[in-house]
Amino acid sequence: MNEREKVYISGRISGLPIKDVVYKFHKAETLLRERGYDVINPLYNGLPTSSSWEKHLAADLLLLHDCDCIYRLGDSDDSKGARLEMEYAQRMGKEILTGDCISRLVIEPAFDYIECGGLRWALSNAGTDAENPNGKLYTFEEALDLENDTWRLPTRDEQEIFIDRTYYGFDEGRKSMTFVDRETGVKLEFPAVGYRSTSGTLYFAGTDGFYWLSTQGSSTGAYDMYFSSGNVSTGYNDKRVGFSVRLVRR
Repeated sequence: MNEREKVYISGRISGLPIKDVVYKFHKAETLLRERGYDVINPLYNGLPTSSSWEKHLAADLLLLHDCDCIYRLGDSDDSKGARLEMEYAQRMGKEILTGDCISRLVIEPAFDYIECGGLRWALSNAGTDAENPNGKLYTFEEALDLENDTWRLPTRDEQEIFIDRTYYGFDEGRKSMTFVDRETGVKLEFPAVGYRSTSGTLYFAGTDGFYWLSTQGSSTGAYDMYFSSGNVSTGYNDKRVGFSVRLVRR
């Protein structure tokens, strides 16, 4: 294999829980990077999730066109889009890659982690479900209640190290901040959910993100990771406001 051969990951996306989709694609991306590939993950095709299936397919085929080979996840045959990607790859003479080590991912637990910037992050925000695709908003005390023997909130010091070990950019189409590990190239997306005030009003949805950290400053205030379109920093806010939560593995 050429040291930096470019590979496109193909698999089923439509009709599956978002946590399942993110897990298997990111896990495949991590394993392929470990094998020396330059990996193209279609979850980052530049389009918002609300775009039509046809637009996503067109964007994905453009990404595939620039790749040397295609990696087929184990559920590819169950996806119309993945089958079309396979047909295109064959017509263009691209190398077809498969492997049991990654095809088995479709039956592994969905709620897992991805290592980025020195922390093992959950793949989606706490409270993510069909009604809340970007997760729910929590007061600080509610966020602490989410911690258990496996998952916890990141600390202020860990968040600052995470920022130092990644570079980042805001995606206006997806309304999220993507962090990229400087060493491994692994990507991690944080939706810009905004925040809920103490009166219950939602502010800055789609432009700013506020994520609780476990570090407290007083009985009434705690720290958070804050980002807007071109900035990521540490904030300090009232514990009663509603922020997003992204847990890390202990």
